[in-house]
Amino acid sequence: MATGEEVNAIMAERIAADPVVRPEFMNDSRGALQKYSGMPVPEAVNVVVHEESPANIHIVLPASGEVTEDDLALVADGAP
Repeated sequence: MATGEEVNAIMAERIAADPVVRPEFMNDSRGALQKYSGMPVPEAVNVVVHEESPANIHIVLPASGEVTEDDLALVADGAP
């Protein structure tokens, strides 16, 4: 499973290469992410898109707390 940074890089590259991808990603983030990254996105995983602008700064914080066995299975198997 790719890291968040790797997924961001994949999607940024796709969006830069093809102008059709941006609106598709904004309208159906989960579907576009699966389509263009080739990775399954389990229903239990939320896909949140933030479009940058000069007026907004986005900071991604790492998850707090401990990772459970269920969390590991979710990202390892791609299913709950």
